[in-house]
Amino acid sequence: RGVLAEMVPTFPCVTSCMQASMFTGTPPAKHGIIANGFFYRDRREVEMWTGWNNLIEAPQIWDTLRAKGLTSAVWHAQNIKGAAADFVVTPAPIHEPDGTTKLWCYSKPGGLYQELLDDLGHFPLQHYWGPLSNIESTRWILRGAAWLIEKHAPNFHWIYVPHLDYSMQKFGPNSPQSAAALFELDRELATFAERVAASRIGKDVVFLVAGEYAMTDVTGVVYPNRI
Repeated sequence: RGVLAEMVPTFPCVTSCMQASMFTGTPPAKHGIIANGFFYRDRREVEMWTGWNNLIEAPQIWDTLRAKGLTSAVWHAQNIKGAAADFVVTPAPIHEPDGTTKLWCYSKPGGLYQELLDDLGHFPLQHYWGPLSNIESTRWILRGAAWLIEKHAPNFHWIYVPHLDYSMQKFGPNSPQSAAALFELDRELATFAERVAASRIGKDVVFLVAGEYAMTDVTGVVYPNRI
């Protein structure tokens, strides 16, 4: 019931670069996000996963929508803190001096994550990256997006669902594990679509599903640090 098109990935083809290109419609050479981290020449410091939106040096979709009087929401994207979107939720764990980490998310407006916490529990950061990564993080994000649609009905949602990233990086894009992960994600997307259809915006919705970046099988490995 739709159309299919190929999208040219960015170079470098990594998370922050690709997502900024989605926000702006421009390549890294124009929006300035050239890696998942930055080397600040003036301070001679490296910072990874900085998170703040003012690093993106090009107009973004949230700016265009706001200028047209439309509202927007973005979930779990990189470099999105402080964006012009009306609603923002993205992980921001609190690192304590004793080395412990507390679960938390940056949100806009400020009390939004507390509301989500009260209704859905904490975003399961432990299932977002690393050895415990699984469908639970994607499930929470989609439940949160449906919750926001039911309460506030933004005109536009940009929702990052990370699930396919895990199995494809661990086992390869054509592995049985990745095929199983695709079925898991499909079930969650179906549940989300049903919930949206039953909400006050009903069926007046267009879904666009995009692959964030390309993964292909490899036959060997090169270690730049050893070279």
